[in-house]
Amino acid sequence: MINAVAQHNLYISNNVSTEKLRMIKNIVINVLAGFALLTSSVANAGMIIGGSDIIDNDDLLILGNWLGKGDIDLTNVFTKNGISNNSTHWHAAVDGKGATFTLIQVGTGQNSFVFGGYNDYSWLSNNNYRLVDHTVDKSFLFSLTNNLKFDRVRHSYSTYNSKFHGATFGGGHDLYVNNNLTSGYSYLGNSYGDVTRAGNSDYINILAGSYIFNIEKYETFTISQASPTSQVPAPSTLAIFALAIIGLVSHRFKKKS
Repeated sequence: MINAVAQHNLYISNNVSTEKLRMIKNIVINVLAGFALLTSSVANAGMIIGGSDIIDNDDLLILGNWLGKGDIDLTNVFTKNGISNNSTHWHAAVDGKGATFTLIQVGTGQNSFVFGGYNDYSWLSNNNYRLVDHTVDKSFLFSLTNNLKFDRVRHSYSTYNSKFHGATFGGGHDLYVNNNLTSGYSYLGNSYGDVTRAGNSDYINILAGSYIFNIEKYETFTISQASPTSQVPAPSTLAIFALAIIGLVSHRFKKKS
């Protein structure tokens, strides 16, 4: 690439006057400076650290907006697999870790539902409810499939922290996961969502497509604010851009002369 630029500059120096060559170089320098300024912007691009089999970067943006924090990083601290496959393993990974997102996938392909819950507090294994007034609790349930968020609206039951349960929210429960992380149920509207629709089958089915569901995939993530990343164009990109600008400008000068 460097040799190509050098040969192109030699061609121009043999065919364009010194004054015009100086003008060409100044134009190229100014254009490249502007191009680098535009493309070297700093962005807080969120990341899914440790990967996910359930969500992608588009989902990450939605979760960050629901959380009210914009771009966030999620760190995978638990994925259900052949080794880590019950509530004891899950609690060992998530207890005391602060706020978390738990994602659940039911079904596969076009028939899948992706949903879960945000716990604003650390999970515990004390076999008790986390009692928090709903007016200050930021925990919520959500459906990524239906692009819906369900806030805490009543009662003091934020989560149920049992070593024999997976991620369980609300009294009733609004979302329950069994000890093998294989199934659960949703009774939305008890503590989260629209309480006037509690018990309605169409509302209960919003999360998983049915009241009782079998879990295909199950993951939990801790949360942090996204770190700024610099997006700088590759040197080869700048070199190609420079050749194009030099060629266009020199061609114009040759036509005028």
